[in-house]
Amino acid sequence: MKLPLIFTHLLLGALLCVCCQRKPSSAEAVNAVLGDVSYVRKFGTEPTSTTDEHLRVTAHFQYVEALLQRKGTRALTNRQRRNRYHALKLLRNYWMAGQYPANYDFPHERRPCFIDRTGRPCAVAYIIEQTAGRDLAEQITAKHQYDRIEDVRTPEFQRWIKSSGFSIDELAMIQPTYAPATAAAQKALAAKR
Repeated sequence: MKLPLIFTHLLLGALLCVCCQRKPSSAEAVNAVLGDVSYVRKFGTEPTSTTDEHLRVTAHFQYVEALLQRKGTRALTNRQRRNRYHALKLLRNYWMAGQYPANYDFPHERRPCFIDRTGRPCAVAYIIEQTAGRDLAEQITAKHQYDRIEDVRTPEFQRWIKSSGFSIDELAMIQPTYAPATAAAQKALAAKR
């Protein structure tokens, strides 16, 4: 009888260890469409609540860039193909620079952030800024700073999508969510004011 009791205690101990490093829920995933598949593919495990945010977001961009590079473009016009190719190069430049926005306004949840309070754009905002100008990216931010890309319905944005070579679903795959800004980031922002 002692053996099953010892086994039970060991199993409970293992479960407690696993629970201490809880996995993010789908609401805490780095991307609303792809979830955390990018992190799992790169590191072989789900991210936890202690996973480095920058590493997590970078893994997402690397994954989605490769995914979009492989996707067929037969249905696109030559202009859309060129625009898409250029935008994918911009995406690579963006994640290699590693200057991502912060979620300053939602302290208890992951949210997308188009352009943050310090002026840092998300990847989609950066691509728009580099191809259509900062004005369009700021117009979108004014109305949709923390919205998912599929909720942005402005005519200017819709026109940009048509010429970009991306579908709205592909742009949604690019757009990550960001964890709440750290206390250090909040303090640095306050010091600048």
